[in-house]
Amino acid sequence: MRDTFYPRVKKMLDLSHLPDNLYKQSAWGHSRVWDKQARAAGYTPEAIDGIWNWDVVRKESRFWNRRSATVGESNHGNANGAKFDVTQNYLKYAEESGFTKVYSGTQVKGISQDANGIYLVEVEQMDPMGEILDKYTSSCGRLFMAAGSIGTTELLLRARERGDLPKLNEHVGEGWGTNGDAALFVRLHHLGALHRQLYPPVKFIMWLLICRLPCKIGTPFKCLLIRKLFLI
Repeated sequence: MRDTFYPRVKKMLDLSHLPDNLYKQSAWGHSRVWDKQARAAGYTPEAIDGIWNWDVVRKESRFWNRRSATVGESNHGNANGAKFDVTQNYLKYAEESGFTKVYSGTQVKGISQDANGIYLVEVEQMDPMGEILDKYTSSCGRLFMAAGSIGTTELLLRARERGDLPKLNEHVGEGWGTNGDAALFVRLHHLGALHRQLYPPVKFIMWLLICRLPCKIGTPFKCLLIRKLFLI
């Protein structure tokens, strides 16, 4: 992985670190705070590779194009080209090869196998507003799933429980994770007094952490924590 595949992906995606001149700008103040606190705790922060077109990001900071990456839209997609995402490389080159076709606006609802072992994929075609335009079934000899940690697990479990893929064993769905995302939260005492000492940004960060608690911690409990945190 380290010596072969990651270098190959890094070259394809043109990965690079956040430039120093952008790191010092206000949009990355949270990164500087993170690094400062990490050093204070005895750790050494390291820059990680990013998939960004830094020239586009620089234009954002100069108001030469619509702001996106610098205002926190990263997890929702950057429509101004700030991210050199797979639509601009892997998917683009796959279609150009003539062996691949990308179907946008589709959602897979189920997978199964027929008597001959051919995979059947139930698909819904939707418009940008989510209205279903068409339903159809595609077939293939080999099926590679890349619907993310949540989507892939959901499809496999549904197929197993409905008997559509009867060869799936009982281990499917176990050891389920969150694609590497993790949330940290701190148990707070005397929240009624503490909240007055917290600056709004700190409250906001704590709200985010509470909202990302594992699903097994029920929503009412999360709401109670948020209510206590912002109680006046």
